[in-house]
Amino acid sequence: MYAAFATASTFTNILVQRLVLAVYSGSHDLLLAMFGGTIAGISLKYTLDRKYIFMYRNQGTRDGIVRFFLYTVMSVLTTLVFWSVELTFHYLWSHPWSKYIGAALGLTAGYTLKYFLDKRFVFTTTHQDQVR
Repeated sequence: MYAAFATASTFTNILVQRLVLAVYSGSHDLLLAMFGGTIAGISLKYTLDRKYIFMYRNQGTRDGIVRFFLYTVMSVLTTLVFWSVELTFHYLWSHPWSKYIGAALGLTAGYTLKYFLDKRFVFTTTHQDQVR
């Protein structure tokens, strides 16, 4: 299921990037597209991961805020991996699809790393006990 959710999030990310680039082609268009795609992908992935992968139920508002904050921190770390690969492909090869190939590869590497980070630091009973 994790791979299916990562794939859905990846497609969501790339689709949003394509939509942003379809409606805007100005200064920093690729960075804006990457940011929009990242927000859309993270939002979808958090909801699916929390509920179906880690089967984590927030123990109140404070726990939900802590969980989302930790998830976001891990997302920032793995997003740096994803963006680095995407930008590398974009600047090394000038083909219009090279950035999307880089995005798919970067997201795959990032989501693999993210699973282990989330399992270890985000959706743990240790943190759940500390929040109570």
